[in-house]
Amino acid sequence: MMTLTQFSAVWLAITMVIGYLVLFYNTNFILSKFIADWVALISLSFMSASTAPAAWTAFRNGISSDLDRFIFSYWLIWTIIFCQRVWIILLATMERPDYLVFSPISGLLAVVLFIAAGFGAAAPLSGETPPRKKDVVIFSIAAKFSGLVAGIAIGVYMVTGWKI
Repeated sequence: MMTLTQFSAVWLAITMVIGYLVLFYNTNFILSKFIADWVALISLSFMSASTAPAAWTAFRNGISSDLDRFIFSYWLIWTIIFCQRVWIILLATMERPDYLVFSPISGLLAVVLFIAAGFGAAAPLSGETPPRKKDVVIFSIAAKFSGLVAGIAIGVYMVTGWKI
């Protein structure tokens, strides 16, 4: 099986970013976003499909080990982002009808993404592999920062009367 070296993966990423910028500045916004959405959709579907067998095995094992949590979290995050991109393309294609814009689907995607992140965050905390002190410090800083950002966002929305 062919694999990318780190060097070629970096060049591929740089080429994609430069290619998008060239497309953006030489075409209109709608066309460049449409192409970027479909390129993202194709790559996300590949990531989701290629990790699905390992995630299914982890699921059958009851997601009981650190490795199973990481594998399942990895697959679920890619799959949810894939579903979110499909949702965005669908909304853009249908010109954002109100019955879809105000449906619970966007919130459900966010909740499932939260669950996937929870599996990933809980993996090193199960005790199978003792965490290093540096890992615990990084995890606690990330948790505090996330709580701060969420608290500020909820506070702003409450003060403004839930209006954007």
